[in-house]
Amino acid sequence: MGAVIAGGAYILTNQAKGYLWLSSFGFIVNWLGDSLDGTLARIREIERPRYGFFIDHNMDALTALVIAIGAGLSPFVSFAVALLVLIGYYLLCIFTYINTYLKEVFKISYGGFGPTELRLSLILLNGLFFFLDTKNPPIQVLGIGLKFFDLFALVVALFLFILYFYFLFSARREYERTEPRKFA
Repeated sequence: MGAVIAGGAYILTNQAKGYLWLSSFGFIVNWLGDSLDGTLARIREIERPRYGFFIDHNMDALTALVIAIGAGLSPFVSFAVALLVLIGYYLLCIFTYINTYLKEVFKISYGGFGPTELRLSLILLNGLFFFLDTKNPPIQVLGIGLKFFDLFALVVALFLFILYFYFLFSARREYERTEPRKFA
């Protein structure tokens, strides 16, 4: 529900940028729902670990998709740039799930940055978008016309890609060390 609120509010910012506050509220609702479901199951002793893992992470993927589409349809971020951020997020998710399978350890934060920090960053960006003038014409970067806030989103995408490649190559070295090549 929180993702629908956040993504829908981003689309509504085409009418008034005050909807950014509703989008931030959607991130809070999303965080509460995402954080509480497993906790409540554990407290009530009705956990279903495999089913919970399956549902939780598929919902996370859909959540990211809804929010990225909403942001890309807003007046703040170009659709292509929003999808680039989504790709970076999905790469980190895929990396996480592969490592969960191989190591049987679920690690969701990288470099001290996890889902909560991502939501807080998006809420801060919403505040920045609200208070800064968004009537600027597109900025030309390498001959490509970008919206002013695309630059912020590109920094987020770059950060996600850097994290992905850093942890990918670190894990590759670790797997190679624990399972060296055998020569015939």
